[in-house]
Amino acid sequence: LLIIGAPFAEFLPESGQGRPTPAEWARAKELARAQINAAAADIDSGGDFTDVVNAYSRGLRARNEGIWPMMEEGSFRESEVERNAFALAKDEICGVIETKTGYYIVKAIDVEPGTSISFDDAQDEIEDTLRNQQYAELTDTYLKGLYEEATIQESDDFFENAMDTLVARYYRQLP
Repeated sequence: LLIIGAPFAEFLPESGQGRPTPAEWARAKELARAQINAAAADIDSGGDFTDVVNAYSRGLRARNEGIWPMMEEGSFRESEVERNAFALAKDEICGVIETKTGYYIVKAIDVEPGTSISFDDAQDEIEDTLRNQQYAELTDTYLKGLYEEATIQESDDFFENAMDTLVARYYRQLP
């Protein structure tokens, strides 16, 4: 996916501390709308999508030319953007999408259909995952128990004694 983003928050004044005033928020929405309209006009007049992203996008991936990795359904924060993105065919562009947080234009650069496998085929992987989770939980519980029951005393001479022991072992190994 390629996404041109105009999040409202990117158009708020930087000097504001705390929450923006209603007037600042309204102005940010106006500026974001103007930005996304200019991007849409460039696309409609035949502009290269990547060039338009570089010129107008202020979204999360603007610095990466708007490129998003292949993602599965349910991965997007903005459900309206996701719904539009998953409805596109390869190289298709949707119109301006308005959400609670901003405006977006999406282009699908590749589409891969989802796959499903039977439980029998996935069973080994599921067993491994569950076994690893159970092992990690049991190990964590065991180590916490050891730590809670341990008596730890601080020794001023510990470091010095440890270094003396290490040096003695080192010199015994030399020819």
